[in-house]
Amino acid sequence: MYDPNPDDARRAQVPRAAAARPVQAIPVGRSATRHAPAETAPS
Repeated sequence: MYDPNPDDARRAQVPRAAAARPVQAIPVGRSATRHAPAETAPS
């Protein structure tokens, strides 16, 4: 179950659990948002 505010004992398990995922779909320690490429100004 998702817990948005885990206690310290559970928080220590998060990086290990994220690393165990085969797809690495859980971002840990970095922003989950992706930056879109900069648009070029029309000529």
